[in-house]
Amino acid sequence: MLLHSQSFSPDLQELFQSDIIDVQQKYAFTAEELFFSAKFENEDLNISEAFESTETSLGRCFTFNGPEYISKNGPRLTKLVGRESGLRLYVHLFQDQYFIFDDLTAGIRMFVAHHPDTPRLRQDGIDIHPGTSTRLALTPVKYTFLPAPYKSYGDVPCLDTDSQDLRHKMVNGSFYSYDNCMEQCHSYTASLACSCYSHLLYVPNLRRCTVGDLFCFAGVRENLTAADCDCPRPCSFVHYSTTLSASQIPSRVSADFLTKLVNVSSAAELRDNYLEIRVYLDTMMLRHERHEGQYNFSSIFAFLGGQMGFFIGASLITLGEILEAILLSVYTFFHKHLLRMGQPVVLASPPASSTPSTPPHVKPDKRRAW
Repeated sequence: MLLHSQSFSPDLQELFQSDIIDVQQKYAFTAEELFFSAKFENEDLNISEAFESTETSLGRCFTFNGPEYISKNGPRLTKLVGRESGLRLYVHLFQDQYFIFDDLTAGIRMFVAHHPDTPRLRQDGIDIHPGTSTRLALTPVKYTFLPAPYKSYGDVPCLDTDSQDLRHKMVNGSFYSYDNCMEQCHSYTASLACSCYSHLLYVPNLRRCTVGDLFCFAGVRENLTAADCDCPRPCSFVHYSTTLSASQIPSRVSADFLTKLVNVSSAAELRDNYLEIRVYLDTMMLRHERHEGQYNFSSIFAFLGGQMGFFIGASLITLGEILEAILLSVYTFFHKHLLRMGQPVVLASPPASSTPSTPPHVKPDKRRAW
């Protein structure tokens, strides 16, 4: 939380009455001052050309592989993985020029984002302290959510920002970024509430803010939420998971060499004001997490068709078995009856006897021997 300006000395009181844009230009470091050395893929970088300066709510930030460079030259690509590849920086902190504001620590804060996304300054970031050699191994992960009517961020749906042009929601923006849109919205709302504009966003018909007006800005911004701004959330984005490791710099063996190299008086001064950062890819593989609807038209029809097919198939099988049983019974019955009716008949002739023949008026005996 920001401290109230009345609790400071007269010198700081005078500072709080100063124009914020003038103070930013006067006290903020340049890239050439901040970075003692910079390499990418083991090749030296032209620091003034490699880093883009951006004014933020946390102060001046420098972006490597930024949007301006990408729009002109395309993104810088790494060809290898591992600690000896990627970006390597030596940073000079100038602790003797610090003054107390809203952070009482020393070091830098690093953000890793995938273009066109911009980092969330208040939520993300890795703090790197002096006297360390820090290594950041990056693993890219792509997330793809489903657009409306599905809910992707709690109760809030997302928007396919890749297929829709949302640059009209940005102020002088060459691309749309959700976090940058939120930052501009909060800055504009705070400017109207505090009747001045800051170094973050120019607002016509308002005066330039002083350093003391930042207390007003901070109070307004704390009460703003995402619902106060018309900034659609993207359905697809890339996030870098990081693995951090650090060791002390300089070692006892390298202290004399490094103190002479950076022109400082002692190893203690070197540890207080310098740090090393190495950022590289841990793998060339991109993990993709995609959200799919539990049911869609195809799956619903397939499910219903499968169930109907199961029951209809079972019914037809049962009916077929019943008909088969009836036909077999009828066939067996008639087969036995026809066999019985079709047996041959044998007639036995009576033996010759002396019995006189039957008179004509007497009916002959019709009994036969079977």
